[in-house]
Amino acid sequence: MMNVMKDVFVWKDVGALGKCPTKRSLHTMVSVGDCLYVFGGYDGVQRCNDLYKYNHSYDGQQRVNDTWRYDSEVEIWEAVQTVGTPPTPRHSHSACQHADAMFIFGGYDGNYRSDFHEFHFATASWSPVKLNCGMLTPRARYRASTCVWRNRMLLFGGHDGAQHLNDFFEFNFGVVGDPAPSARDSHTCGVFGDSVYLFGGSTGQARNELYEFKIETSDSSIASLGTDLDESVRPVRGSWVLVREQQNDPLGEHCVVTKPGAKSAEAVGGPENLPEVAMGLGVRRRFCHGMAIFEGKMFVFGGYDGNFRLNDFICCHLRPDLHVDVPPSTLVRDLKGFVGNPMFSDMTFVVEGRVLYAHKILCYRCDYFRRLFAGGFREAREASVEIPNCSHAVLLALLEFVYTDHVDVPLEIAIDLLVAADRFGLERLKKLCESKILSSVNIENAAIMLQAANRHSARALKKLCFDYILRNFDAVSKTPGFSSLTRNHVDLTLEIINRR
Repeated sequence: MMNVMKDVFVWKDVGALGKCPTKRSLHTMVSVGDCLYVFGGYDGVQRCNDLYKYNHSYDGQQRVNDTWRYDSEVEIWEAVQTVGTPPTPRHSHSACQHADAMFIFGGYDGNYRSDFHEFHFATASWSPVKLNCGMLTPRARYRASTCVWRNRMLLFGGHDGAQHLNDFFEFNFGVVGDPAPSARDSHTCGVFGDSVYLFGGSTGQARNELYEFKIETSDSSIASLGTDLDESVRPVRGSWVLVREQQNDPLGEHCVVTKPGAKSAEAVGGPENLPEVAMGLGVRRRFCHGMAIFEGKMFVFGGYDGNFRLNDFICCHLRPDLHVDVPPSTLVRDLKGFVGNPMFSDMTFVVEGRVLYAHKILCYRCDYFRRLFAGGFREAREASVEIPNCSHAVLLALLEFVYTDHVDVPLEIAIDLLVAADRFGLERLKKLCESKILSSVNIENAAIMLQAANRHSARALKKLCFDYILRNFDAVSKTPGFSSLTRNHVDLTLEIINRR
């Protein structure tokens, strides 16, 4: 039987053609396709041989910046002829491969380095990597380790010439941004979504750029991406994007002033009917201004442009102004259409000799009707139910409330509707009636209202009637309503007299 494991974990020499790179250490090697790439290192004594294009004079600590390739298909070493400016001769740097490029960070070339280089395999060209994300970069170091995880280069530790390091950084290959904002003060920042927006400020001169910093959010737990500072201080991951920079109209002769909720912008000192977002319009440079973000818009007020204090009010959309016209709800109108409607009716009321059609579903809205039709009473078996001591207008208004939870209470039936609402256990309808009646108390009806409020526990109305009668006692005491009060409610009469 063949031993399939015989070559596993067994070291062998690799036969290779061509001239092998000089003896060295502290170099790096990456694998790309069918090739291995060796870069840099330290050969201990001798210079690079003549085959290398980038050979530097010997300084006793020679570092090489040549690039070697080993092709596994033809098993041959060859020097790679490159273009562009390579990293300085160095050793103890870090290297990794991502996509079609090799990335070199840091190392030692006589000084500890923190530069970052990219080598494109397709074009055999070197180029520096511009760190445009505006975040804290690793300090100069050598002998750090790097690797690639998903779309990120991870760098850990190393030595900076004074101490060993244990900081951990990442570089996101997928983030392409503009240079970070120039150093400034008196600017404003606000958050919308996963972005921080920065506007204006002073660099010694007033500014009017609008920057967006796209914060990277990730639920991965690869590491705590801190620095060697306090554990709570961490580099912010993300990239800067220059959203808007006004190149012309530095004085802001055409400014857009918009009020929250306005449909269009008002132009100050410029053409009318301009779009709401001040893109393409002059925005006055400023600092020490106020800024707030509301519903996807950045609002800016006032500030100082270096010469004048400002009181203009401008806004800028931070997202597309998408709008969908949602038609108003027709639920209340549709339900109101069932009041007194024989369509789909499964119950009828008789009031003042008139038939009023209804639907048993209203039992879910009114305990009185639920008990009436589900409690085994005689009314549950009859086709029509008579409602005594109630007018047709009052019952119709009451049913409208039960169906729609709303009714415009007519003043002329407000007291009777309050009585019916109390009878049918509709507390909200009682309050609607009470609110309507509060504004209608007068000399003639104050005593009558007091009796109704007392009978049906309308506390606010009762208090109002008491206060009104006490303030206008001489006039109210001469009305028929007050005479009825003294005959039927001695307790209320005594309370009025005692409170005078």
